[in-house]
This record gives sequence, C-alpha cells and structure tokens, in this order.
Amino acid sequence: MMKNNNLDKVTLVDTNDQVIGEMDKYKAHEHPAKLHRAVSVWLINDQGETLLQKRSKKKIVGATWWGNTICGNLRPTETYLECAVRRLKEEVGIIVDPKDNQKETLELIPVHKFIYKAYCNEKYGEHEIDQVFIAKYNGKAIPNKDEVSEVAWVDLNNLTLQLKKNIKLNSPLRDSQKTLDMNLEQLKLQTAPYKFEVNEKNQLLAPWSCMMLNSINFEKYQIKLI
Repeated sequence: MMKNNNLDKVTLVDTNDQVIGEMDKYKAHEHPAKLHRAVSVWLINDQGETLLQKRSKKKIVGATWWGNTICGNLRPTETYLECAVRRLKEEVGIIVDPKDNQKETLELIPVHKFIYKAYCNEKYGEHEIDQVFIAKYNGKAIPNKDEVSEVAWVDLNNLTLQLKKNIKLNSPLRDSQKTLDMNLEQLKLQTAPYKFEVNEKNQLLAPWSCMMLNSINFEKYQIKLI
C-alpha cells in the first residue's frame, strides 16, 4: 500500500490565510516556526463546564500542558471543519456524525479565527492561523493516550474570570497580535503557560488556550444539541 505523505504535513499560509505550500510538521514547528493552519475546539456541557485535555508528554509542542478540548494542524487539501472532525475522533474519541448507537450529533460552530506565535521548548514553537469552533456536548471522552494523558470538565466561567483577573492587561495572552513581532527570547518570556488548578492540583494552561479564552464571548453563541 502506498504511504500517504500528507499525514505528516501541515498547510503553510500567508497572513491573509492564503495557501502558499506545505511542509513536514516537525520542520514547520522548528524555530522559527512557519505560519500554518490549525483548528481548536471547545466542547461545553449543560452545566457550563468545558472539556479540557492534558497534552501527552509525547507532543512536540505543549507537552504536559492543559488546553482546550482539541487542537490540530490542517493537512494539505483538508478544510478547517474536516480537521476539527478528525481531531475530535483522534484525540478524545468523539464522533461528530454518529450512527444510531450514539445519542447526540455535534454542531460545530466557527466563532473566532486568530493568528499568534508562542514558544514551547528549546526546539519547537507555534505560529498558527487558528480557526476556533465551539459545540455543546454532554457525552463521554475517550482519550487517546498518544495524544492526551487525561481530561477534565472545568467550570468555564470560573476559568475565564481567573484569566481576566490575573493576566496583565498588556500581556500577549490577552492580545495574540502582540506576539507576531516578538523574537524568540521575548516569546519565551511572554507566552509562558498560565498557572491554574485542575482537580485540586496546580497545572499549566497552554498560552493559545489563554488567548482564546480572553477573546471569545461564549455567551454570544447559541449552542444546542441537534
């Protein structure tokens, strides 16, 4: 069987989100990271909790950090929605268009698109145009241990209030545009993950998740089960 080389490639774009090429995903994340397309999904239940994941220690960026429900890089020829659907299944075992043996279908609502840079470790960083989706979900998650070490439902309002209270007004975690002209040392200092508490333990929240929480008005959108 012929190997699908697209599986390990990302979609390179310019700042207007126009495709300019493709690249091996590891090379694309090496400093200085190349601008590429990505998706993020926030699942929210009827209790106002959001499903967070702790990223596997195998990840090249954000290993062991907590983040929103899923993140993923678009493969060449893949749309934002197709990537979101794929990564929900691959990371947390959630199928967007279920068969009769599942009760609910997700309505993924595109709510925000932003561009940012972030330092992750000495070798790798992020530079993404990220399309964000939200959806209502009350079911279970089945973490893929190669991607996700654990998951937790966390009160979204409380998490957002913590961020707005504790992150400085001039922080790039409030305004991702500020990261775009930063050098590597500035990114290392100013895009560090945010310290918060999950399951009564101090943890780290990925900087891109902080940027989203500070930019999205979740109450604006009608999230429904269909």
